[in-house]
Amino acid sequence: MLRLGRIHMPLRGFAIIACAVALATSCVAAEVSELYIDSGGRPLAVTRYAAPGTAARPAVVVLHGAGGLNAGRAAYAHYARLLAANGIDAYLLDYFGPRSAWTCGCWNIWAAKVRDVAAFAAESPQSSGRVGLLGFSLGGGVAIESAADPRIRALAVLYPSIPNKVEFARPPPLLVLQGDADRAAPLPDSEALVRLARQSGGRAELVVYPGEGHRLSTWRQAAATDATERMIAFFRAELTAPSVR
Repeated sequence: MLRLGRIHMPLRGFAIIACAVALATSCVAAEVSELYIDSGGRPLAVTRYAAPGTAARPAVVVLHGAGGLNAGRAAYAHYARLLAANGIDAYLLDYFGPRSAWTCGCWNIWAAKVRDVAAFAAESPQSSGRVGLLGFSLGGGVAIESAADPRIRALAVLYPSIPNKVEFARPPPLLVLQGDADRAAPLPDSEALVRLARQSGGRAELVVYPGEGHRLSTWRQAAATDATERMIAFFRAELTAPSVR
């Protein structure tokens, strides 16, 4: 049985969400398009997974880990499609680009690209103006680095690699999903991140999965499913409900 610590969101209701997610995924296909967005005077390739319908809706920018986008493209595309099936446009980008790698630690360069995509998403014709960030591992750190942008209304990170210096000025609502056996992104770092977000006036939740390590693909099914459902529920609550920020 999972021990889920430091939670403010009750588990009841997630079975209903899981059924809704499964139904939406099986019945509705996202409209996928390849875009080029201006970022610092250079074209940035982005894949958009558009939610069905014509109503205004929020968006989430999906950020890959240290292996790069191509190393796990199918998995990242899965989460993008899942967001789209739940009424949220998803934007998937390679923030490394051809001249970067995780070893460079180019936090400000990566964050600038994320902010450019967030601006594009917020200004799209069918956008509600609300944007969230979903980051995995190093992408979680990039999401944290980008969170000062006022367009960012929600931040969900899984086992984040946290920048050396984090400064929050009224951070957006934050959800951290973390295994306590993770050696690449230790749990104490995520605990410190949540404390900092709260001390800065933000709302932050940490969900801990006992025995789980790094990378969602290695987690046991129950933990991985729960984390995915929590992430979807978080974005639906924060991006589609009246803003409290």
